[in-house]
Amino acid sequence: MIPRRGQLTIHGLQQLKGKRQIIMTTALDYWTASAAQAAGVDIIITWGENYESMVAKITEIRRAAPKVIIDAGLPAHLPLISDEEAIRGAVMAMRAGADMVYPGAPPERVAAMAKQGIPCHCHVGLVPLVSTWIGGIRGFGKNAPEALKVYQDALAYQAAGAAILEMELVPDRVAAEIAKRIKIPVIAIGSGAGCDGQHLYSSDILGTAGRIPRHAKKYRDFAGEAIAAFKEFKGEVDSGAFPARSNLLTIRDDEFTAFMKVLESR
Repeated sequence: MIPRRGQLTIHGLQQLKGKRQIIMTTALDYWTASAAQAAGVDIIITWGENYESMVAKITEIRRAAPKVIIDAGLPAHLPLISDEEAIRGAVMAMRAGADMVYPGAPPERVAAMAKQGIPCHCHVGLVPLVSTWIGGIRGFGKNAPEALKVYQDALAYQAAGAAILEMELVPDRVAAEIAKRIKIPVIAIGSGAGCDGQHLYSSDILGTAGRIPRHAKKYRDFAGEAIAAFKEFKGEVDSGAFPARSNLLTIRDDEFTAFMKVLESR
């Protein structure tokens, strides 16, 4: 993906480490992506369940947010098939407008992708797709062996050529110490302010996700506002207040008379 004029690049993103917090969120529609860019978000993650829907989402989000880094989540598990499959998916994503991909793959696969110049967003700590190995969705790194495992994984992804590292649900003191020792940006999701940036799902920010996890925060209640708006609409229709005269099209009296003559002659 050739950067657009004024767009943040992967190089520029990496140079932000230690200078300011990097802001990451998600978007699955044009409006959310456009709002995120206008608010100054640096990275927008989007994804699809298969290659076709992934490409469609990337295309939509790219149009909405031409100046941010678009991070494409490759369809779950497909990059695990082979290096060739992972590279194929990444190429499809980047041709559609992505700047970086989230492969959900081990370091050796990321190394094969990085060798082809593909910027990869990698993930340590709690990794939901493989959380069955740690007993399900839970914090990771609350004891010394687990904390060392997070550090070792981070070093492995850095050595493989990862562009950035996401660290999920790791104790903040552990995350801060690892982030200091890693050269690439470390983005926290529930891992504290000692990392180089923060990732929060747009559905949590906007209050459209239902239950908000402890590590997240709801900044607006868009779901509540939407319900209230639909109820108000229904109430006005029931009462006859909508549509009002101002919502209607008009026709001149002579044109309406001519129309009625034709109708009545049939």
